[in-house]
Amino acid sequence: MVDEQVESILSAGLQLLKEVGCEGFSIQKVSEQAALSESTVLLYFKNKHVLLDKLFEDFINRYFTYLQAYQKPSRQSGKAALSSLLFYILKYRENSGNSDLFKEFWASANHHRLGRLAYDQYYRELYAQLYTHLQTIAPVGCAVEQLQIAVSIVLPFIEGYSITRSTLPISILQLTDQLANCLAPLLFKTG
Repeated sequence: MVDEQVESILSAGLQLLKEVGCEGFSIQKVSEQAALSESTVLLYFKNKHVLLDKLFEDFINRYFTYLQAYQKPSRQSGKAALSSLLFYILKYRENSGNSDLFKEFWASANHHRLGRLAYDQYYRELYAQLYTHLQTIAPVGCAVEQLQIAVSIVLPFIEGYSITRSTLPISILQLTDQLANCLAPLLFKTG
């Protein structure tokens, strides 16, 4: 019963966040969407920020599971492998529901300290995952500094993509190819 109520609250909260964003998000509206009393929702989540933090945690865990599942195609190397990775990452953000949720969670995180700390941790973990993926693509001996610079370019790019994707005049395939063109000289330079 408890697990069902929590799942109902989380599902309703995520749906409400997609529909009305952070501005329209409230415990009252979540309780209505979940067909539960406000006191029941408050029993599990003491306020809307705690609920938003839990929704963000679950959302990010799904995203990291997705990123960890990436496998470099065995026959690809160099720029082709880099394009494949970038496409894989941006494809997740291409989904309008995911893109909208990234924006809403970011907006929410900026309004309370714990949310900001959670987002900072998310960025540290995302940095580490991107570094690991780029390291598997880069040639043996690629300098740590080269990888750090590449990740420092890719991370803000993919975060910004969530906001700008619908206004960009080129396809995701063209975009990943052009980004790979920019990063390839950094990662694959010799000597």
